[in-house]
Amino acid sequence: MFIPNYTKGLAPDCWLAHMDRLLTEGVDQDEKKSIVENMIKLVDLYYAALDGHKVDVDRHLRVKAYPHFMEKKGFESYHSSSILGRIYDETEEIIAQQCDEQIQITTLPCFSEVEATPECTSLWEHRYQEYLTKSRGLFDLGKEEKNDEFQKLYQHYKHLLYDADELEETSRDLSDVFMEACAIYRIVYERAWCTRSVSS
Repeated sequence: MFIPNYTKGLAPDCWLAHMDRLLTEGVDQDEKKSIVENMIKLVDLYYAALDGHKVDVDRHLRVKAYPHFMEKKGFESYHSSSILGRIYDETEEIIAQQCDEQIQITTLPCFSEVEATPECTSLWEHRYQEYLTKSRGLFDLGKEEKNDEFQKLYQHYKHLLYDADELEETSRDLSDVFMEACAIYRIVYERAWCTRSVSS
């Protein structure tokens, strides 16, 4: 019967938690010495586990709680005040500030020249929702396969607009193509403006 060896995951997690404690201000020399000794033992256990040996992390080497920057869901944690914890907090603060800043999205005048008919707008609103549904199903694919499938999706809707693979090959009236292009632009723009996301 296969028995999973959790040491390969547990040892480095405990090692990092010990390192956080080692880098925390106010730790006396005796505790630092003990921490370093435990970290060395954890390294030895980790490499033994990598070699395929059935080893276990002794209880005195394990930690009762993990620093918050490790994001160990389901485990007890504490807010680290070490340099590692401070770097994590500052990074999270910067990310939060960037997310709070509204993305400025402006419309291009050339796509406001022609007003699409209600039928045209309704048609492309339906197709855009269809596109969003299909594209969401591609995000779990591998990078190369995802790129290929997005390219196929793009070509499909481009063909719906041109009734051909490329604009130069279309037999449609170019004024109709431009009207529909304006409708597509406004539909996508309005969604991007509402969500403040150019990737929407």
